Amino acid sequence: MGLGTPLASPAPPGTRQLHIPAPERPQAAGREQRLRPEPGRDDSHMPSDLTPEECQELENIRRRKQELLADIQRLKDEIAEVTNEIENLGSTEER
Repeated sequence: MGLGTPLASPAPPGTRQLHIPAPERPQAAGREQRLRPEPGRDDSHMPSDLTPEECQELENIRRRKQELLADIQRLKDEIAEVTNEIENLGSTEER
């Protein structure tokens, strides 16, 4: 099963299934990599054919996505900091 594919079976006849595209993969830029939306991409766009409940769900998903991206970046920063401390500790012990 690939990213961006529905996890459940198809929606019953007469209903719509909300399709959420897979998150964009950021370009690698070493340890200083930052997670940013694609240039020109407007995540606030709301498709006109969604019900108010679907719009609310989409807003919740987008908000949670931003929270998760921030958490991922915080963890990457912490890993880089700990890695740096370990490398410094190793170079201190070699002296």
